[in-house]
Amino acid sequence: MRIRQLVIWACCALAVGVVALPASAKILTISNFANDPSGPGFTISAIGATEGRSSNISNPPELTYGVTSQPDGTTNCLQMRWDPTVNNETTSSATAGWRLTFGTDPNLVNHVLTLSINPPGGVVNNNFVGIASVTIDILDNTLAKNSCGAWDFNTDQMGMVVAGPDPLAIGGASLYNNVQNTVTINIGNGPVAGSATVSGNDRGGNAFNFTAPNNIFLGGGNLANAGFIDFYENGRLRGQVKIPNQGPLGDVNFWDHVQLTPEPATLALLGFGVAGLLARRRTRK
Repeated sequence: MRIRQLVIWACCALAVGVVALPASAKILTISNFANDPSGPGFTISAIGATEGRSSNISNPPELTYGVTSQPDGTTNCLQMRWDPTVNNETTSSATAGWRLTFGTDPNLVNHVLTLSINPPGGVVNNNFVGIASVTIDILDNTLAKNSCGAWDFNTDQMGMVVAGPDPLAIGGASLYNNVQNTVTINIGNGPVAGSATVSGNDRGGNAFNFTAPNNIFLGGGNLANAGFIDFYENGRLRGQVKIPNQGPLGDVNFWDHVQLTPEPATLALLGFGVAGLLARRRTRK
């Protein structure tokens, strides 16, 4: 009889969501970047020219909020723009990024990270210029900022390679240039990163959805003591070449939203509304 009562109590608790998430689990929702969303829970800042994976830039990137991404027209984006140290778009590339710093150390084991990004690019004099790859790197809260796992996505480089299953990284999934790509990353339990899905509509308006590992291991950090998420882009330098309808000179990209939640199975078990937490923001024209 005692066992039966315990079973009934446990089922009721799950049904109403009484069982709580671990205190260190993290739920974060940035539905848009109309304004700087920094606050007590997290802050956003540009990564320095000599920090992390930054390369070939003399100053930190410039972050601008409330920008309409080009050419797709999504409003209230975060625009990141940076100038290269070497202005040779045919032979040089640069890497710049922004950092999300947590106010307290969250446990990101078995979490899901979703974001949307438009990596502009184009072909000038038979050479691709613009954003060639995107890297998402989770770092632990130690002095060394060890990587807990990173995910790397090449772009289709404006039709010079084929989008979809990544032609530049076997088994991976790539991003389309000049449209918003929704990226969903299953973080896993580390230090080996989980799988990633890229979805959206291509430049012709056709829906796409690709799933692949896309993980690169960078340093054995502790996901249970995460302190930062770095968002990097590597671009073939545009120099003084301005691709039509794609913003100011220099390399530029547009981020639409960022969401972080415990993985869906855990939320479903605990009675949380997963659909609402993981709902993707519609692209607005």
